[in-house]
Amino acid sequence: MFDAARYEREVLRPLRGTHGQLPPTNLSARYAVEPGMNAEELTARLAEVRQWWGQRAEAPDFGAEVCKLLIRTDEQLRATAGEAMNDPAWWEEQTPIGIGMGRGTEVPTEPSAPPESAKAGAPAAGRDRDWRADARNQFWALVATLERQPIAIPSPPGNDDDRSPPLPAPPYLDGLRIDAIGADGDRCRVAVSWPFVEATDVRVRWARVAPDFATGDEIPLTRAESWGTAVTGAPQSASGRQRISTVVPTGYLIYVPFAVTGDRAVAGRPVGCRLAGPVDQLRIERRGEDAVLSWVWPPGSSTAIVEWTSGGASTIRQLTLSEYTAENGCAVTPARDGGTATVRAVCAVGPDLARSPERTVSLPPAPVNLRYTQRPRGTLFNRRAQLEVVVTTDRSCSDLDLSVVVSTESTLPMSIDDGVLVHEERGLALIPDEPFELRVPWPKAPTPYWIRCFFRAGYPCSVEIPPLGQMRIT
Repeated sequence: MFDAARYEREVLRPLRGTHGQLPPTNLSARYAVEPGMNAEELTARLAEVRQWWGQRAEAPDFGAEVCKLLIRTDEQLRATAGEAMNDPAWWEEQTPIGIGMGRGTEVPTEPSAPPESAKAGAPAAGRDRDWRADARNQFWALVATLERQPIAIPSPPGNDDDRSPPLPAPPYLDGLRIDAIGADGDRCRVAVSWPFVEATDVRVRWARVAPDFATGDEIPLTRAESWGTAVTGAPQSASGRQRISTVVPTGYLIYVPFAVTGDRAVAGRPVGCRLAGPVDQLRIERRGEDAVLSWVWPPGSSTAIVEWTSGGASTIRQLTLSEYTAENGCAVTPARDGGTATVRAVCAVGPDLARSPERTVSLPPAPVNLRYTQRPRGTLFNRRAQLEVVVTTDRSCSDLDLSVVVSTESTLPMSIDDGVLVHEERGLALIPDEPFELRVPWPKAPTPYWIRCFFRAGYPCSVEIPPLGQMRIT
């Protein structure tokens, strides 16, 4: 089972402060791959870790930037390795420590002189180690590199004289500040301000994703204007700063100032601001005929608005944090037909309340519950003996196929291929409280033998089989 809390502590936190490119890390620790996983378990783990990266990348802290680098590096690796990443043999071929995934750098396998407490608690080397042990080794390897000289990274082809180092951001592009003023629904009014410098053209833009240029980069103005949305309005000067009041959506936004000269722009230091952030890790779990929603509440929120849509009908509920805690989640009913849940957190923004961006999760319909009985009609040695099958359902269903199979094996047949097909009904339409009855000539086979019915449909079905005494003929 993927331990998200431990992954953040042992893998994400050692990468704090990483920007632009991931340092060399242990690949199995990065993907939380454990030894002995088969292909199915490996595929599920990779999907779970990638989904967690995507959710964690939306948080307004260092972990979000690291997860964005992990996602970007993962895309590069998938472009080269492809489906091989789902093969356990591929992971056995990877170097345990020092896979940089960036520019081919390496970290020595054995870190230099970790503390004695770490040595005592380190697991023995070998295939019995899991990703948590590799994460600890990765941490000490990264610590060891801090005392070494920087690793030489090959420069890309070209003339070094033609390239200049990135320009430092001007002081007035390093003091951007975002202050909340108020809110209305899912919109917030904020004050965007920066240090005032005479005769400078400063423009600010915002977006939900980080820019692909660095602080101090001089870029074409068209490229700057292609990123995000402009903060519009006439700046006002006060207390040595310029200030613009504007309306932005709720959630986590990244603001970047630009110093514009002609058709060029110098990018300033980005500033992230989260106002009325969404809930995290939204999940839904079926509980019998109903379902339960769970999520991680954002800071400053004690109320959520939950909308459940099923079968074309919607219900809306406002839930407090105390109610959520008392109920161990948010109950959703009815949920047998499946549906979609939408959750918005209500957070304080200045003197007002704002609705966060929505999070949605879907629940597929519950399987159709089928039950059948079978019994002989007449004496088995009579040529007119028949097999009577009675099928009931808990809800209306159509396009259902019924197959009667006879098997002379010693064990109960588990599929149609485990016996001989003696009868088949296609395209059945069943409704609750109206049993479907089928009578076919009694199958002839040397005793002992099994008679069992199988059902096929384009939707999930749960079949309750009759007692073994009805299926075993002796």
